Amino acid sequence: MMKTGLRSTVMQISGMRGDTCRERVAAVLKAVAGVETVDVTLYRAKATIVHDSRCDAAALSRAVRQAGYIASVSQEGGGVAPRTNESLRPRS
Repeated sequence: MMKTGLRSTVMQISGMRGDTCRERVAAVLKAVAGVETVDVTLYRAKATIVHDSRCDAAALSRAVRQAGYIASVSQEGGGVAPRTNESLRPRS
């Protein structure tokens, strides 16, 4: 069951070239205070982040920029966050 008060932010990430980049972006986003789950999709160049109120889009963008990528917020939502897949398993 998900915690209440979580929000979801969707970001477009530019500069990812492969799984190593995807994993690095996921790791830096997970390290931001307040982040609960992260799902980074290389094919769509998108990250979906579920977080609490301690975290905002500016902090997420800053973390991605500091890792050497470009991030822009596609959607920032409030209320109940959608369920995400935090697994970083390679596709078969």
